[in-house]
Amino acid sequence: MKTITIHPPAHQASEYPVLIGKDLLTRIPELIANSDRVAIVHDARMENRARRISGLLNNAVMIPVVSGEASKTTSEAERLCAEFLKAGLSRKSTVIAVGGGMLTDIAGFAASVYQRGINVIHVPTTLLAMVDAAVGGKTAVDLGPTKNMIGTIHQPSAIVMDIATLTTLPKTAFAEGLVEAVKMAAILDADAFADMEKNLPAILARDEAALMECIALSVQMKAAVIEEDERETGRRMLLNFGHTVGHAVEALSNFAIPHGQAVSIGMVCEMRMAQTPEADRILALLKMMDMPTAIPAEFATADLWKLMTQDKKNSSGVVRIAVPDAIGHGSVKNITEELFTRCRS
Repeated sequence: MKTITIHPPAHQASEYPVLIGKDLLTRIPELIANSDRVAIVHDARMENRARRISGLLNNAVMIPVVSGEASKTTSEAERLCAEFLKAGLSRKSTVIAVGGGMLTDIAGFAASVYQRGINVIHVPTTLLAMVDAAVGGKTAVDLGPTKNMIGTIHQPSAIVMDIATLTTLPKTAFAEGLVEAVKMAAILDADAFADMEKNLPAILARDEAALMECIALSVQMKAAVIEEDERETGRRMLLNFGHTVGHAVEALSNFAIPHGQAVSIGMVCEMRMAQTPEADRILALLKMMDMPTAIPAEFATADLWKLMTQDKKNSSGVVRIAVPDAIGHGSVKNITEELFTRCRS
């Protein structure tokens, strides 16, 4: 097992552990020892895992959430808060979020606003959530077709990553999580990217040692950024590589194109706009993972651009993208509709 300790900025109440290993659910009782009540918010597909956790605790209430992005709404967040109230949760209570990135986003958001914020422990069950979505304290719900427009920064009190859940994760969903790991290494750490190039076959084969190292390295990269820039006013913006275009593709597909695939498409398009050096190295990994790299031809450029203008990185109406200047280093650049039209892929 690996344990990584994250130290958010000084205004945060305390540091918190990220546990990475196998068969870690038994560690959860010690993590909620000071809680008066517990609510387990879980993806409906993760009911068996949620029940295993419930069996380790006393009087935990289970609250299912229907799978899929359509559940990431303000009305669903309000329902969760109403369930918390019904279950008698107080400021000394804890929410345990069990599921992928959608679930940790909405459960984290509900926990952040209920009684002005109560503890949340994330138990991510997908690779995408382990390497990215569950780490860093971002919570959100969508606003109509616009991704993650309503949200908070609410750090969890712990994250429990049990890699045993990844053994049954479908091949495509597994690769979608690796997209986020590639993204981080490509824009943050040249050595980590070289390791990814070397170890990708073993990771794709779900070799335990290689997979543990990939997850731990991704968490460490993201933690270093969070500890420097929790509120995304500077370096944390680099973590949005591929997301300006990717979120637009995801939304225009009515979320039929999953997040990881949309980010893969976005990374390729954004690198083309920025003329990123060594983009072929990044593209090679995406192709090795069988991820899509081109915007569907039927998606109108004007519709995509309209969604891109609503991106949270934008300033004074200027659309911005985060891209590598070289493998391991990145910056935020302004783009125009003309450039996007010329470079969309």
